[in-house]
Amino acid sequence: MERPLRTTTTCRAVKRGLLSATGTLAMTLAVLVVSAAPAWADPAVPTNYESRVTGLTPSTNVAEFEVIGGDSFLQVTVSPGHEVLIPGYFDEPYVRIDADGSVWLNEDSPASYINLDRYGNADIPEGVDGQDEPRWRLVGRDGRYAWHDHRTHWMSPDPPPVVSGGERQLVFPWELPVVVDGRETIIAGELIWVPSVSPIPGLLAGVIALLPLLAWKPGRSNVPALVAGSAALLAALIILAETFATPADARGFPVRIVYAGVALAAAVFALIRSRSRPAMASRATLFAALTLLVWAVAAIELLWLPILPSALSEGMVRGGVGLVLWATLGVIAVSVADEVRRVRP
Repeated sequence: MERPLRTTTTCRAVKRGLLSATGTLAMTLAVLVVSAAPAWADPAVPTNYESRVTGLTPSTNVAEFEVIGGDSFLQVTVSPGHEVLIPGYFDEPYVRIDADGSVWLNEDSPASYINLDRYGNADIPEGVDGQDEPRWRLVGRDGRYAWHDHRTHWMSPDPPPVVSGGERQLVFPWELPVVVDGRETIIAGELIWVPSVSPIPGLLAGVIALLPLLAWKPGRSNVPALVAGSAALLAALIILAETFATPADARGFPVRIVYAGVALAAAVFALIRSRSRPAMASRATLFAALTLLVWAVAAIELLWLPILPSALSEGMVRGGVGLVLWATLGVIAVSVADEVRRVRP
């Protein structure tokens, strides 16, 4: 008699956990919606490119330059009490960081618009040519700014002609000038093409998601709903980790998290209805799994692209995608089997 009691207690605890997680995810979604940057939201994405800073001439320890998100953003962080001026593509003033940490963007700089898009596909307002007096707009107060600098990455979705084979290759070296405390400084770097990795480890790691489904029995079992809800939470975590790895200035609303949120809500509904309306619960679970399948298809390239902008490790991301994929397929299989059993004469 102890085992059923323990199982019931565990299931209730998991239900409470999923309900709590649903509320937390809903609040997180609300925060992201409110804090999204609709003016420009072009986040870092998984890629085969890695751009990196190789040196500063002359060297300085008052301003740090680094590439964020593989090759997506060049970010500068300036120590308090120091100033940095970043020119645009026509030597016009583009970004200015003052000694008090205030960050200013010149709205008369063409770079202010060209840099809004990863590939420079942006309209420049008429009359904006960088030749007039700068029109500075305050965009930050923490001495930090990140932007798409098109001198540091490949400007086409097609691979560069120099790339061939399956080894890391130099695409091109790059340089760009900045002014640190009134002194011209050259940032040097290089863009590297990185070959894709095998998706097999992530897929193999994800197979363990099928183990809980071995306890499934036709009828009133809520194991599929628990698996679907857990997979939805994992999918949401993967998306949130990717979102918060993008600099705040370019962080928009992560649309793919909607799939995870909908799937989680459906799984929680299935758990609530698992005893009183088992048929309805089974169909809600199937809906949750199908929604997660859409998420998994959209995220499938995370299994093999080598550069993953994320707050999680690459292994956690790839294994997580594998877990969500296998959990989704498993839940779909048992939910369909349960539905067939119900309608069979």
